[in-house]
Amino acid sequence: MDLALDPVSPWPVLLVLCVAIVTARLLERFWGVIAPVGRYRSIEGLRGYLALSVFLHHACIWYFYQRDHVWAVPPSRLYTQLGQVGVAFFFMITGFLFFSKLLDHRDRGIPIDWAALFRSRARRLVPLYLFAMLLMALCVAQVSGWQLQDHLLTLIRHGLSWVFFTAWGAPNLNGVSHTFTIVAGVTWSLPYEWLFYASLPVLGGMVGLRSSRKWTAMGALALLLLLARQPVLIHVTSFLGGILAAWAARHPKLQMFASSHLASWLMILLLGMEVMMFDTAYGAIQSIMLTAVFVLIASGNTLFGSLTTNVSYILGQMAYSIYMLHGLCLFMVFNTINGYVAPSHLSGHDHWLTIMMIVPLLVLFSFVSFVFWERPFMNKNHQRWSE
Repeated sequence: MDLALDPVSPWPVLLVLCVAIVTARLLERFWGVIAPVGRYRSIEGLRGYLALSVFLHHACIWYFYQRDHVWAVPPSRLYTQLGQVGVAFFFMITGFLFFSKLLDHRDRGIPIDWAALFRSRARRLVPLYLFAMLLMALCVAQVSGWQLQDHLLTLIRHGLSWVFFTAWGAPNLNGVSHTFTIVAGVTWSLPYEWLFYASLPVLGGMVGLRSSRKWTAMGALALLLLLARQPVLIHVTSFLGGILAAWAARHPKLQMFASSHLASWLMILLLGMEVMMFDTAYGAIQSIMLTAVFVLIASGNTLFGSLTTNVSYILGQMAYSIYMLHGLCLFMVFNTINGYVAPSHLSGHDHWLTIMMIVPLLVLFSFVSFVFWERPFMNKNHQRWSE
């Protein structure tokens, strides 16, 4: 079969990245977006590519979902790993950035204002999340014919579950089956983020930072809840990988090695082995390999300079918007197409051609979302925390 027509062909990965990079480059040119030099610029540049990898994962899933209505990992190691590795690295980034802050405050002898930290997290995550939930609600209303299909109290109860980051599940809304597909199910990762943030007072105590009993008790409860999610305990290891990177990245010898081309080739080798050897990123060996890659990036590796370009930084800035909004873009486009063409009539070529058309729209939508919605709330933070 011609690879160009194969729904799990690797070529669309390169094409999507190229289209996204070109779109971001045009935004930089016409909007004058300049990337500042930051302490962890490689990580800032990495974020956008991670969000795009999750988008590719879900774009492939949509091809099969339209045929069998089963939302499952695609029959491809590459497209399965794109999503799973992307989320694993996002968790590592969270663990690295915030544990690094704990270590910095300890070394400087500066106490942490926990209330300010949690306010900053709320301003960072909540506004865009609620915006995505509003768009999802509009999609639900449109699919259900703008008619109340559920009992009003049931709709309110299910809606509140979504508003509170699906901490109690992601129920169907107003009789619309598979409601979670509207946002590609990405909300599942956010409760883990919140529980990790809440556990920081305990983690701070472990490295010598003092906290009040109130914050320590809250952190201990959050840590217990995080560890209690046994079916997906593997995600906790990603946070631990980020914490390990925060320790390791402080060693000058590792920083020197990480800046070498040999380290870049080692990262490519490990990621290649990850895809070729394993069907999933969820496993002990896979976690070790991914942690090794992340430690090198956290220590300053730029992957031959690709992670520190202005374009990479622009994509990194809008990573949260890409992550939260790409499912909505996929849902709206494919639902529009399905009104004219039966899903079974979309070949692999037609599917990926549609995805190519979505990419610039997604990048532009995410850029506007970041500039006019995310960033104003972020700028209100009274205490600077890495975003």
